[in-house]
Amino acid sequence: MKNILRFLYYRFLYLFVSDKRYVIYRFRKVFGRRLDLKNPRTFNEKLNWLRLYGEHRHWSMCADKYRVREFVKDRIGERYLIPLLGVYDKGQHMNWEVLPKSFMLKANHGSGWNIICTNKEQLDKEEAIRRLNEYLCWDYYIVGREIQYKGIVPKIVCEQFIGINDVVPEDYKFFCFHGEPYFIQIDEGRQSKHTRVIYDCDWNLLSMEYGFPKGEARECPKQLDEMLDIAAKLAEGEVFVRVDLYIVGERIYFGEMTYTPGNATEKFMPDFYDEEWGKLIKLPL
Repeated sequence: MKNILRFLYYRFLYLFVSDKRYVIYRFRKVFGRRLDLKNPRTFNEKLNWLRLYGEHRHWSMCADKYRVREFVKDRIGERYLIPLLGVYDKGQHMNWEVLPKSFMLKANHGSGWNIICTNKEQLDKEEAIRRLNEYLCWDYYIVGREIQYKGIVPKIVCEQFIGINDVVPEDYKFFCFHGEPYFIQIDEGRQSKHTRVIYDCDWNLLSMEYGFPKGEARECPKQLDEMLDIAAKLAEGEVFVRVDLYIVGERIYFGEMTYTPGNATEKFMPDFYDEEWGKLIKLPL
């Protein structure tokens, strides 16, 4: 019942509240001030301008966790793709018998709609099917008005689990401006005490928080130069995009591409970083 009411609520908003009004309302609710779309200065303001008025040529393809595989293959080669085990239109279509012991299930048309299976024999398959079918019923675009999700045909993607000892690998998130990586975000403890660190591309730790408290410093990965090259190739032609990559052993894997991180409302501390990052985005105003 709770999910049905949520669905009806977002459907009502979608029918009677425009994307622009929704974005303005959400921005004011988070930041306590008006969203300036005529003269945007900050990172978050410019991301919101881009979602409303920008060029979205590749956004939908790259936000689609199934179709993006072809984009990545064309740009950097399929060796960076996590092996694909299956694609399904419904949870009931899954053939559990042919799947390995561990795998990852995710809805292609949203964010955070994932099921990690590290032991197939212990997986509650009926509950997994229920969750998957629930994901398929939702239109992620109407929930947050992130234009990149509009019109994506819902599917369930099953990929090989690439973690070691049942642990999900750490991902490195590259913030790219006009095709060039500038900053790298690493998250820890998403299921417990979520922390985050931000580095520049020379692996200098920045004294800032973005969305979550600052975490512990990390060693520079020896694959950094290769990851920077991958991020730049995938970001080519985009005003802004965040490219997420994994390191597993010696290998690099592609994760996803994000155009409106935190739905373009994650706070910086100190907040002048919001304006400093905003200077890196040149809008066609």
